Amino acid sequence: MDGEALTLPQPFHPFFPNSVNIISAHTNGGKTTFLLNVLKNSKLYFPTKIEGVTLVLCNNFVDGNNFKEELETDSFPVDIIYLDNFDVELLKENYILIFEDVSVLSQIIIDCVNIHVHHLNIASAFIVCQSVFYDKFRTLLSTCHNIIFAYSGSNGIRLSKYINQYFCASDELKSYLNEICSISVLTNTFVLLQLNQTARLDQPKYFAIVGIENLPKTDTVHFPTIVFPQLSDKESFYKMYQDNEVELDGFDASKYPSDAYILVPMKNVRKKQSDISGTSKKLNTPESKWNDLNKQIREEIVTSNFKHKKQLQAFAIVSKMLKNSDFLFSRDGTKVQIKDMPKTQVPIIDFLDVAARASAPNEVPNPIFVHFVKLMRSKGAPLSIIKNKSLLYKTNQKSVNKMLTVAPKKQFGKNK
Repeated sequence: MDGEALTLPQPFHPFFPNSVNIISAHTNGGKTTFLLNVLKNSKLYFPTKIEGVTLVLCNNFVDGNNFKEELETDSFPVDIIYLDNFDVELLKENYILIFEDVSVLSQIIIDCVNIHVHHLNIASAFIVCQSVFYDKFRTLLSTCHNIIFAYSGSNGIRLSKYINQYFCASDELKSYLNEICSISVLTNTFVLLQLNQTARLDQPKYFAIVGIENLPKTDTVHFPTIVFPQLSDKESFYKMYQDNEVELDGFDASKYPSDAYILVPMKNVRKKQSDISGTSKKLNTPESKWNDLNKQIREEIVTSNFKHKKQLQAFAIVSKMLKNSDFLFSRDGTKVQIKDMPKTQVPIIDFLDVAARASAPNEVPNPIFVHFVKLMRSKGAPLSIIKNKSLLYKTNQKSVNKMLTVAPKKQFGKNK
């Protein structure tokens, strides 16, 4: 899958109307630069037209002139007010409200977040701070919609651990969050996490966006914007976008989760070419067949009922099987057998379902599955990828010889 990825076509807007967002990063961590770029490219980030900015300065040592110099025009005003002089009557409909450099969470900020942003139809609100562990900020996490931070340094690591502990109800979601944060480190980019959903009909179905600052420059940036759907919406994402694909120079998709989505401009997206039977029309070369098989097996896993953690385990097992010449796969990627042993043919999901889960007490494993694992281990596959330890036991070879030694009249095509 190197160089290819499923994509989300525009329109896709991270900040829905009346959303409340926290931006947290250390000093000189890029918070203001990020906000300026968001506002310069507001059509990409917001679903409605932004009519201006209300910038509330919470630090008397800053003046906010960079916002006026870079953003203000005759048709786009930038109102700058110090917190001591700020009043709710100064808020304007369809404006972006920014509380800049917040260190103390005053009552008027809390009131704006909890009441005024929604009732006065503020386009979106941003609370910019160096840390959410000041004063009452942790309470704010329970009422905001999104938090944007860099998973680097002690601040980002501490914040991610806090979110993992108090906002992730299941082990599956915790594992999902850890995976997302690790990609943020790899790409050295901001990550947006949706902490609290609303009851809106247009409620975004994403859980996280890694590299959100790269959205305006997806044509040139080395690490594009990567979208992670809510766990409950992964199947609907797949159905919506399975026919879209894009090629990115210098981007190795194998390093990233196959169930994440790259956000690119619509002009870069092409629909997958397919014939009536749904098979690819790409050149019938060994390489194209190999790539198609990889995609089909991945799709088989993604559309299964496996939870996210089990999917990752299944991907690790399949990657070793695909590199093992002892295994032959059906063209559609749904079945697998041992070469020259047609009676070992089984649905690949059946094997992965067993191999990627913990063993049951006194479990008697399928001898075919045991033999699969034996062949994988003989070619260097680590024990750690087989979660079901019952498959590591030796079987009574005499009892399975008939199953494994009948010469075939017909078998699947070669892997490559």
